[in-house]
Amino acid sequence: VGIEALSLQLGSSHASGIFSAHAVDGNLTLVSGATLSSSSQVNLSAYGDESNLTIGSGAAVTSSGGIALAVQSSGAHRITNNGELSAEGNLTLTAGQMTLAGGSLHGSSVSLNSANPINLGATANAANTLELTASDLGSVSNSLITVNSTRSAAAGNIALSAPLSIARSLSLNTDGGITLSAPL
Repeated sequence: VGIEALSLQLGSSHASGIFSAHAVDGNLTLVSGATLSSSSQVNLSAYGDESNLTIGSGAAVTSSGGIALAVQSSGAHRITNNGELSAEGNLTLTAGQMTLAGGSLHGSSVSLNSANPINLGATANAANTLELTASDLGSVSNSLITVNSTRSAAAGNIALSAPLSIARSLSLNTDGGITLSAPL
C-alpha cells in the first residue's frame, strides 16, 4: 500500500506487504487510537519546510519486518511518539528533533539518526539540536540503541551533558567528536 499527499492524517490500516505513507509538504499524523500494521515493512515520512511526524496517544504501528519513520534530519523537524512502535526487525527514526518519552519503541534494534548536534541527557529544548532525555532513551525496550550523527565531521557532534543510566546496549556513532561531560 502506498499513499502520498501534501499532509496526511491516518486512521487504522493493515497491509499484507509494504505500507508506505509520505506527506510531501506537510505533517503526517497517525491519529490517537489508530493502528497501522504490516506483515513486511512500514515506512512513514514527511518532508517539507515545516514537516513533522506524530504518532498519537494510544496509536500503534506494528510490523513483522521493520519500521522506518523519517522527516528532514536537521533543523526543527520533529518526530513525536506518544504511541507504540513495535517491529520484529529494525526500528529506524530520522529527524532533526525527537520526543519519544510519551510512547514505547520495540525492535531488534532501534536507530536514532540526526544531522543536528546530539545532546544525550539534556533537560532543555535547544533549537536545532536532537536532545534525548533519559525518559526518551528509556522508551526503548529490550533493544540495542544506536544514536547516529549524520552531520559532517565537526567536534561536539554527540555530547553527554547529564548522567544517564541505561539498562541496555548503547552505541554512539559519529564522524566528529563525542564529548562526555557526565557519567554514562
